[in-house]
Amino acid sequence: MAWTEKKPSGNWQGLYRDPQGKRRSVGTFRRKPEAMRAAATAEDESRKIGWRDPTASLETWGSWCTAWWPTRTVAAGTLARDLSPLKVHIRPRWDSVPLADITRHDVNAWVADLLRTESGRTAKTPTGTTKLTLSGASVRRIVALFSASLTAAVDAEILKANPAAGVRLPSAAPGGDRFLTRDEYAAVAAQLEPEDRAIADFLVGTGARWGEMAGLHAHRVDDGRGIVAIVETWDSKMDAVKPYPKGKERREVPLPDWVLIPSTPSRTALVFSQPGKMLDIDGWRKNTWNPAVERAAVGHVRIHDLRHTYASWLLQAGVSLADVGKLLGHKSWTTTMRYAHLAETPNAHVLSALSRPGGGQPEGNGRHATPRMRLVTPGRTA
Repeated sequence: MAWTEKKPSGNWQGLYRDPQGKRRSVGTFRRKPEAMRAAATAEDESRKIGWRDPTASLETWGSWCTAWWPTRTVAAGTLARDLSPLKVHIRPRWDSVPLADITRHDVNAWVADLLRTESGRTAKTPTGTTKLTLSGASVRRIVALFSASLTAAVDAEILKANPAAGVRLPSAAPGGDRFLTRDEYAAVAAQLEPEDRAIADFLVGTGARWGEMAGLHAHRVDDGRGIVAIVETWDSKMDAVKPYPKGKERREVPLPDWVLIPSTPSRTALVFSQPGKMLDIDGWRKNTWNPAVERAAVGHVRIHDLRHTYASWLLQAGVSLADVGKLLGHKSWTTTMRYAHLAETPNAHVLSALSRPGGGQPEGNGRHATPRMRLVTPGRTA
């Protein structure tokens, strides 16, 4: 039952006990009846189904994160990868801040600070070496993790709304993806030893991610149909092979005849591996890929750009964005849309609808005096 107590100041404090028997105050009032009514109302509310402790939002974000983190239903590798941004960028800013005190303005100011944060990487410039700040993509990942923690607090009915939801985030820097021409890729491939050429050919010929290539088992290759099934994936963070690829859905992609699959001692053996150990992407990048790219003199090219190149070759040959998304294993259409600009080049069926009007310029006006190059889909007839 609610009650009141008179304070030394002469004001009255309204009090009640919650369903767990904990003594709670609704504040102080000048008049006793006001304090009693407020306490009685709060007591009635605490007896309703779904009631939550009104002081829960005073918990610090750091305390909430400690409770929330083990409940996340994400892959172990994702949890491991999230530890770095959590420790380096999120906890230092929000650990001691009560959940109730996190405002949208605070989050926007934090995003601005992140964009000014040095990433630890450097770049050579005509005047020397300059320190690089966090990329837009990195900031987006950091804020997304923080926002997920606040969404969980809303689901737990600790917060009424997520102050980080919908904040304006930087877009990925334009030109970050590299799309190789066939000649550029051939120049790099010519610098690789046969076993390394097989790895690069597989990546650019199937659009597979590095982990999907490293985790490929021999029985996933169907020579009769010319198909490779992307199923298992090597997770370097967890030092284990996962029984599913990113997106957790098996997919099948055509295997071009110029992509050579190394022989294996058994059907269950890994196709691309080193004696006694898994392929190390960092070592392969440093010791094999980067030197080959430098010798080929084609500019900066990341290993992951082979996947982008695969998409570009398909789209420029007229394969639809939807089909490319399926071949790449994208779960979200928005992920595939990063390649939309590559599909904007008019194809034959569009140009055929734009035949020369009567009375137009005669043939041979010089605009297309020579045949234009036509890119073809990498495949068994390439």
